[in-house]
Amino acid sequence: MGPAVSIIVATRDRPKDLARLFDGLRTNDLRRLLEIIVVDDGSVGTTKHLNSESSLPVRVIRLEQRSGPNAARNIAAAQALGDYLVFFDDDAIPVPDWMSHVLPALDNGYDAVTGPVLRFDQGLISRARQARYDVRYSLLRHGDAVSFFAGGNSAVKRDLFNGFGGFMSNAVGGDNTVAQALREAGSAVRFLPEALILHRNGKGIRSAISNAFSAGEASCSNINLTIRLFHIARAKTLVGHAIDEKLTNGILDLVNVLGAVQGKIKGAAR
Repeated sequence: MGPAVSIIVATRDRPKDLARLFDGLRTNDLRRLLEIIVVDDGSVGTTKHLNSESSLPVRVIRLEQRSGPNAARNIAAAQALGDYLVFFDDDAIPVPDWMSHVLPALDNGYDAVTGPVLRFDQGLISRARQARYDVRYSLLRHGDAVSFFAGGNSAVKRDLFNGFGGFMSNAVGGDNTVAQALREAGSAVRFLPEALILHRNGKGIRSAISNAFSAGEASCSNINLTIRLFHIARAKTLVGHAIDEKLTNGILDLVNVLGAVQGKIKGAAR
């Protein structure tokens, strides 16, 4: 039948989201699914009754202290029994044929794959974030090597993932370290446009600003501030279909640059 699959989900206080994720999984071909490892990342009872989930092979790992999503995923990956690791966000809903696209791609030689995200929620932040995703996806074709690895929509061979240490950063955007590690190993993350998930993009303006700043701070060594500011001045970061989406993305990009400045200052002070 082929290599077995372990699905890994890090969650914190989101039982309704997990229920939607499980419903989405049930629409897929799960014959190769060995286990779903749900990492309860220091919640207050989200996963209390998950072990009684009768129709899916759910296993729960409970962390007393919050570790962050990538650290939680690494803990699960180290204990996973499947040959392939699949990563979903707890607020993701895979399309019915997700497994049917991803598993053959890994079977036939890809080491890691990632796919697109489509919002299911409403609101300005959700629309603005989707506009950024859509620009990224518009340039990609099936099987293209990409520099990102969406921790909420991806799969990788377990031994390879654990061999290079998994996610090497717990910061926002730290899941992309997988793509970096694969490049250094002479491999790549491959893009599968058919491996689509539905996702709640908008979690509020405070969260969007905080994430943009943190991502800039974490990736400051890879950011050329002069070029980024030039792009902002030329309005190249004003991505979106409507003016409110464009302005939101422009502001978030500026916040990201401010985070990078903070990161460079901290680096210089060490």
